[in-house]
Amino acid sequence: MKRANTYFIVLIMALLELTMTSGVVFAQESDSLTQLLQKETNDSVKFSLMIQIGKNALMANREKAKEYAEKALSFSQGKKMKTEEATAWRLKGTICYYENQYYKAIENYTKSLEMTDKVKDESKTSSQYRNIALCYTKLGNTITAVDYYYKALKIAEKYKDTANISHLFNDIGSVFYQQHNFDNAQSYYFKAYKIYKSKNDEQGMAMILNNIGSVFSESKDYSFALVYYIQAVDLREKVADTLGLISCYTNIGQIYSIRGEHSKALTNDLKALKLAEGIKYNVAIANVYSSLAVTYQNMKNYPMALEYANKGLDLIKGMNDLEKSRDIYKILYEVYDASNKPGLAIPNYKKFLLYRDSIDDQNNSRKASQLQMAYEFDKKQLADSIQTVEQFKIDEEKHQQEISEQKTYTYGGIIGFLLMIIFSSVSFRAYRQKRKDNLLVSEQIDLVEEKQKEILDSIRYAKRIQQSLLPSEKYIENNLNRLK
Repeated sequence: MKRANTYFIVLIMALLELTMTSGVVFAQESDSLTQLLQKETNDSVKFSLMIQIGKNALMANREKAKEYAEKALSFSQGKKMKTEEATAWRLKGTICYYENQYYKAIENYTKSLEMTDKVKDESKTSSQYRNIALCYTKLGNTITAVDYYYKALKIAEKYKDTANISHLFNDIGSVFYQQHNFDNAQSYYFKAYKIYKSKNDEQGMAMILNNIGSVFSESKDYSFALVYYIQAVDLREKVADTLGLISCYTNIGQIYSIRGEHSKALTNDLKALKLAEGIKYNVAIANVYSSLAVTYQNMKNYPMALEYANKGLDLIKGMNDLEKSRDIYKILYEVYDASNKPGLAIPNYKKFLLYRDSIDDQNNSRKASQLQMAYEFDKKQLADSIQTVEQFKIDEEKHQQEISEQKTYTYGGIIGFLLMIIFSSVSFRAYRQKRKDNLLVSEQIDLVEEKQKEILDSIRYAKRIQQSLLPSEKYIENNLNRLK
């Protein structure tokens, strides 16, 4: 019984996360929204109102949810609003998910994904892949589910969508949890919790605390499990998370029942039942009935145990839930056996064995796929890591080449600058030398001119002396004439 209920925790968490992703609000449809829809003229607002009415009716009035999902789809197609059409298909998928029609849900989610691709909005495909993965998880197709989880995680990390990353970590942790790989489950839960805490997302934190409590419960560490469950209750009461509180109260009731504290167990079970009946969610109600049946059985109040076991059995007949069926038939067998009614005990025991064997077959398949799942997921991460490393190498080589080229340019510039300095220095020295030579030549010319002047002056002076000493031509002529 305990294991079945802990699986119910994972189911509730998956459902809660799906509704968080889809924006589902667990409340009665508001008449005001319908009135607003009738008066609204803006197409985008009208579509949003249809979707919101459908979401609000998802838990309380499934037919109403379907009606408005169809209206939203028809409206968006008529107006050729592709983004809005993707949202309508998504709501239809979520409705199918809640009705356990997982293949139909996948079909609707895939159509939503196709519309998202048409508007080339890759950032929204992560949540679509995640929804499909949740469906395959419910169908027991772990390998395909992991493939979609990985696709979703890769896109979420690309766009740094921390909200979706935290949801995906929780989902992957739940897959490991269902396969009894509790170490890996806890590892992913803590990864998710770290992100929720950094964003101060109290609802997300509460969900993870509840899941971690389930891991400790499976490990029979009930004290730690109780601590985590109570912390989750405190947060869920704070954010008015009804479905989450149902899960927590049921889990706490289980632990008290195991510990023999039946009064506390009954108190928590009845709290859960009141909330579950308030939102009219049969899956939650059936689970609480089972928990109450176990509590009354442990209290040896067999009439009440039979009453709640049969109520639970009536609710799950259309759900195809092997584990709940197994556990309820086990309760019925044990109660009838303890009441010394073998005629009633034996048929229920046979049905218990039938469901138990079916679950064992499934568990064997799960065990066979567990290593494969871990291998596939790790392989994808490794392949992505290798691709990242290769890309890093290419970028690093390119970077080194750029550095090398830059060094070449730098060294060339330095060498050119040095050559320019040397050339300038030589040119400057040559200029200085030439200038000195020009000055020397100029001085020599001045000296030559000065010497030349001095010589000419001396010649002129000697000529004057000579002229003063020699008789004049007239004197000579007169003397020659006189001698004649």
